[in-house]
Amino acid sequence: ATVIQSRDIALWDAAGMNHFYGSVSQIAEFLGKRGLPRKFPMVHISGSKVSDGLARHLLNNFELVVDLYASTETNRSFKNIKFIDENGDVASRGVPLDSTLQIVNEHGQTEPDGTIGYVRVQNGYLATGYLNNAAATATSFRDGWFYTGDLGMFGANGALQIIGRTGDVLNLGGLKVNALEMDQHLRALPGVDDAMCF
Repeated sequence: ATVIQSRDIALWDAAGMNHFYGSVSQIAEFLGKRGLPRKFPMVHISGSKVSDGLARHLLNNFELVVDLYASTETNRSFKNIKFIDENGDVASRGVPLDSTLQIVNEHGQTEPDGTIGYVRVQNGYLATGYLNNAAATATSFRDGWFYTGDLGMFGANGALQIIGRTGDVLNLGGLKVNALEMDQHLRALPGVDDAMCF
């Protein structure tokens, strides 16, 4: 393999680049609204939720768009392949990697598809805990599983949907609201470019 660290698209062509990797913010900032001179083979994107607008833009510039779910503790665990469905909407198809990823309730019982729960991951090379932090280890590593701190569910086509973080749930007068979900609804409003609730 050859690793290319460059924003020079002509160099990508000359080197025969076939995989592009970056975080959601890196790729969104790099591409902006412009298109690439041709479709490149593949982009792996990770680190936060990929908006439908960005996914559509990537599908116009790459043959394969992979939304990767990963963590330092588990490495790459799951991927969603982005595509345009028969209605012209951006959709995802979930593909497990070499890990078992489950959505569970507070008792560690698996939840059915479409039900929000806690994301946990297990594989053969999972970290065993955090250095010099027994409390965080006890919270995150239990019974051979790593509890990521994410809230998620399996949706259509087995796609993993991350709804938010366990620490992002706001209590508004007894009503539990996920800050990330509020962000997404606000961003969907006409004239709103970005939003963040905290």
